[in-house]
Amino acid sequence: MSPSIHLAAIHLANAVDALTHYKTSSYSLSFSPEFYGDIYGAHVSNHPTNVADAIISMKVNDPDQWNDMAESMFGIAGDRLDEESVFEKVLETNTCSDLFQLPVNVWIDKEGWYTVDVYEAKEINKGTEDTNEHPF
Repeated sequence: MSPSIHLAAIHLANAVDALTHYKTSSYSLSFSPEFYGDIYGAHVSNHPTNVADAIISMKVNDPDQWNDMAESMFGIAGDRLDEESVFEKVLETNTCSDLFQLPVNVWIDKEGWYTVDVYEAKEINKGTEDTNEHPF
């Protein structure tokens, strides 16, 4: 094996190991109700601050991922999958990738192949300062 092929194989093996470690390092969710949000009052956002908003945002902003998830996890077409079913699956799965890094990467399925990111809520005070508050 040539040195460049051997080096490429080592890099590939390291990347696979890192990905495997990333997907297997998971934590149980233990957040306040605000972190989960209200699936019936959810809003589309590029930086959703709760799980419900993240699910709606995935459906609207990433329809290919939504359709893949619908077929893979639920066995139906994406246009037939309702947001409530995905929300219930998140609650059932009850897992995220890392509790100490923002955004919080919330798993939809037990393997962590389908996820949504929940960002830190930012609220502007009546003064000139911004404050960062977790919704959880």
